[in-house]
Amino acid sequence: MTEVKIAIIDSGLDDHISIPKNSIIGGHGYSLKDGRIRHTFDFSDTNGHGTAIGGIINYETNSSKFYIIRILNENNASNGKLMIQAIRDALDLGVDIIHMSLGTESMEYKEELEKLVKQAHEKKILMVAARPLEVKQCVPADIKNVFKVFFGFIKNRQNIYWYKDEFYAQGVPQMVIYKKNLYRLMGGSSIAAAHLTAKIASILSKERKEKTFEEVNRNLKKECWQVKNRNIARKDIWKYDGKKYLTTNQLEIYNEVLYCVKEVLGEKFDESIPLWFQGIKTKAYYLLKTLEDHLKIKIDYQDYNFFHFFTINNLVEKIDQESQRLLR
Repeated sequence: MTEVKIAIIDSGLDDHISIPKNSIIGGHGYSLKDGRIRHTFDFSDTNGHGTAIGGIINYETNSSKFYIIRILNENNASNGKLMIQAIRDALDLGVDIIHMSLGTESMEYKEELEKLVKQAHEKKILMVAARPLEVKQCVPADIKNVFKVFFGFIKNRQNIYWYKDEFYAQGVPQMVIYKKNLYRLMGGSSIAAAHLTAKIASILSKERKEKTFEEVNRNLKKECWQVKNRNIARKDIWKYDGKKYLTTNQLEIYNEVLYCVKEVLGEKFDESIPLWFQGIKTKAYYLLKTLEDHLKIKIDYQDYNFFHFFTINNLVEKIDQESQRLLR
């Protein structure tokens, strides 16, 4: 497989916990003080966002190397000047993909960004950028020859949809590796963009000849699902079925899972109300740890998302799948 080099422009990386040290080829950071750009060789994560993004891409790719450029501060904010400088650096590095789970509504830097996108296109460097649903405009995502990625209400992380020049990947809250080697639920277009970058990296790693934006875009669309309108792409085909039945084995697991849920959420937990609406959002990591210890199984944390935590039955089915996988 061909090695793929990815520059991640974000908030940095926390002590290489989400990406193995031997997969990191370097990094640096930028900050703005008194209107001047300050450079540092420190690219440790300021808020956990970059660690989560890097973790998703690394989790879904097998032959990628990463260069980390930190421009987001502890509040997950930055400046257009820093973004432009970071993109310039990535272009000079000659990476295969520039990943940006970020962007700006301000058009102040649009012209300069368009020039950089043009340079990337000429150098056959692919650019992926998150595109929030709630804003009317966002660069660099809205610039031609940039893969723009929207939040998708999608159950399977492997499913990616496309409509015209828009891509939709899983953006529902999902377990991601965070600072200090912990996990938490995180969702949004930033997360969705990471899934698309991983998909593109997978395509490039297969030693195929395509490298230009047009070639990769064409191949990517062949491997993704086309939809007739963006509303379908955002909703997926998932619906909650409150009448779901469990197998005999799952009923046994149900009692064990219920015990752990009550341990985490307390005795006030109501089985008639979806788990998601009973405070699990901030306690998902603790619940998985409790299940892992109680059931004596190894849980793949990053494979859990909103859908698994929505109802206790969904969680039971997922735990059952986890157990069956370990028995193979």
